[in-house]
Amino acid sequence: MWPSVGCEERKWVRDPDDLAFVPKSRRRKILPTYEASLPPVISREAVNLPSEIIQRIAEVEVLVARFDQSQSAKEYDLPALLLRSESSSSSQIDQRPALLVEQPVVSAGYVAERLGITDRSARSLIESACARGILSKMGNARRGAFYQSPKLVEVLEEASSIQGFLPRA
Repeated sequence: MWPSVGCEERKWVRDPDDLAFVPKSRRRKILPTYEASLPPVISREAVNLPSEIIQRIAEVEVLVARFDQSQSAKEYDLPALLLRSESSSSSQIDQRPALLVEQPVVSAGYVAERLGITDRSARSLIESACARGILSKMGNARRGAFYQSPKLVEVLEEASSIQGFLPRA
């Protein structure tokens, strides 16, 4: 069992200039202290994973090693090439994987809003992800197009089926 999060009372430390734009009526409501969360140190804790997860991790490690080996045999650096082409579409490339984990089914409007880009850039990013097999279009486009990450959905479904993997409510 993981250690619980602790808390302690701390005094607010602020520059008097920080309050210059706060109305006096609101300043009186600001308390002199706050309760800070103290996350436990878990770096030395043992992690016990179900054998199914350990096996899946080993399989993924083998796939990554094979991919790296196949890339070293090519005359060009595919990851760098993909990174350059994606960077020209969006400066938000690092947020894409996290966005899909958070929401495996997306629309262009959702991607644009979450990444802070235009709808056109979002559609371009989605088209690029579809071309690379990262996303696939769902259903028809009568009421707006939605896209999903089938591989991510598969992994999430697989993980949710393993007993003891998801935390108990």
